[in-house]
Amino acid sequence: MANAFTAVNLSQLPPPVVVEQLDFETIFAEMLVDLQSRDPVFTALVESDPAFKILEVAAYREVLLRQRANESAKAVMLAFANDADLDQVGANSNVPRLVIIPGDPAAIPPTEDVMEGDEDYRLRILLSFEGYTTAGSIGSYVYHAISASGDVLDVGVDSLVPGRVNIAVLSRTGSGVPPQATLDAVIAAMTAEIVRPLCDTVEVSGADVVNYQITAVLDFFPGVGQQQALNN
Repeated sequence: MANAFTAVNLSQLPPPVVVEQLDFETIFAEMLVDLQSRDPVFTALVESDPAFKILEVAAYREVLLRQRANESAKAVMLAFANDADLDQVGANSNVPRLVIIPGDPAAIPPTEDVMEGDEDYRLRILLSFEGYTTAGSIGSYVYHAISASGDVLDVGVDSLVPGRVNIAVLSRTGSGVPPQATLDAVIAAMTAEIVRPLCDTVEVSGADVVNYQITAVLDFFPGVGQQQALNN
C-alpha cells in the first residue's frame, strides 16, 4: 500500500551498521591473542587448561553482552521494533496502537482488548508522516482513514473527478464489508477541518468484495511431503 507514496520502503534499507555480526570463535580468538600478549606463559594453552575454559566463558558472555546491545539498538528502530518497543516508537510520532476488538472486563472470564498487530501498526507509523500535509495527497487520506477505526483493514483512494475523493473501506471483520459504524468513523476522520482540503469533497463507501476460488495443480518432486504441502 505504501509503495505509491513518499514513505520509505523499510525492506530496502541497508542493514544498520550499529548492529554487529557476532561470531563466538572470532571473539574467543581475539581474547586469546590479547591474553597471550599480556603474559607469554599462556602461549602454550591447550583446551584442557583451566585458563582456556575461563576464556571460553568470557567469550560467551561477551557474545551475550554484544547481542543485548544489538537488540537494544534495534528496539528503537521502526523497521525492527516489536511489541511495547514499537509502541514507544509510535509515541514519538504521536501514533498510538489501535484497539481492534474492545475487551470486556465484565465478561466471565474477563477479556482483554485485541490490539493492532505489529506489522499494521508499523505501517501506520511510517505513513503518519504523510498525514502532516493538508494538500490532499493519497498518502494523507490513506493514513487518516486507516487510523480512524481499528476495524479498518485497508482503504483504496482515487479521484476520478477533480475535487472529489472516493475512499473505499475494507473491514477486518466478516466478509470485509464494513459496518456503518466503521464508515461513520472514517467519514468523521476524513471530513475533519485539519484533514480535508477546503476544496475537496470526500465520499466514503464500503469496498466491493469479490469472492473467488483458486484451483491449482501441484507437481511434486520425489521425497517432498505432499500432504504437508497440501495442508499449507
